[in-house]
Amino acid sequence: MVDGDICSIRSVDKEEESLTGRQETEVRKTMPTIVKDLTLYSVFDVSRLLNVTTVSVRNYIKQGHLNGQKLMGRWFVTEDDLNIFFERLM
Repeated sequence: MVDGDICSIRSVDKEEESLTGRQETEVRKTMPTIVKDLTLYSVFDVSRLLNVTTVSVRNYIKQGHLNGQKLMGRWFVTEDDLNIFFERLM
């Protein structure tokens, strides 16, 4: 079940699960954060775009392959930095 553009992965409650006999999950879509003229992607968003784990994205940042900024305790990558990363891969 998708609620608008933003949703998260979750299991249905136990009562619903016992009625259907199966677990259903929701899929979280990639949703950048826009601050003024800056588009920011979370580590999770970048991992979905690159089809890698969030640990891999953090390692790319730590090793200097991908520029990231830590804001309010979370890592973010700007759209420009993501484009530069893609150009390096080509």
